[in-house]
Amino acid sequence: MKRATKKHLLLAGAGIILIIISYNFIDRPVAFAVHHYLNQYKTLQIIFYCLEHIANVIFFTVPILYIYLFIRYTRRLFSIFDKFLFSYCTSIVTVVIIKDLLKGVFGRYWPETYVNNNLSLIGMNAYGFNFFHIGLAYQSFPSGHTCVIFAAMTVVWLEYPKLKWLAIILSTCVMIGLIGLDYHFISDVIGGMIVGITTGRFTVGIIERIEKMPYLP
Repeated sequence: MKRATKKHLLLAGAGIILIIISYNFIDRPVAFAVHHYLNQYKTLQIIFYCLEHIANVIFFTVPILYIYLFIRYTRRLFSIFDKFLFSYCTSIVTVVIIKDLLKGVFGRYWPETYVNNNLSLIGMNAYGFNFFHIGLAYQSFPSGHTCVIFAAMTVVWLEYPKLKWLAIILSTCVMIGLIGLDYHFISDVIGGMIVGITTGRFTVGIIERIEKMPYLP
């Protein structure tokens, strides 16, 4: 467990370094390049749109799964797979709360203008963070879709290691879709990946510890 935690901290540290590098040298040229080709290749827009919506599909299945789990629990039919589903759903719900808090803290401008003429890099040349600003205009960092997909797929990977490549492929598809549509900067996606993986790991770990606790008299 300690070795896994140390490895995770090293990966998180590497991710933070990548965020700094991307913010200073990569985010802007990539955003401008994406903006340029989006106006030329409509088919790519459709593909990227479908890819980034994988995270939406995963998120909107959570209420249905919770209802299913509640029914199973009340009937005392809770199984190992149900425990996995509970970890899966709880990780997603938790990461949504965390990413909303972080978005309010960082207040980063979007790559492009989407809401009420919000300041953005494309067209307005607004780039950077506006700390502790709440609202849709300041929610680029971290990427919420990336947080959701990595939180969910981390639980899948940890509970069913044989499915790790499915988890990697789905997570990568969402990231490609978000960057390919200019919805997020690359550093936003890296930040979302760190938050998602961390949330998934800790959710699984906490639930396993609770499960091992002796019942109170």
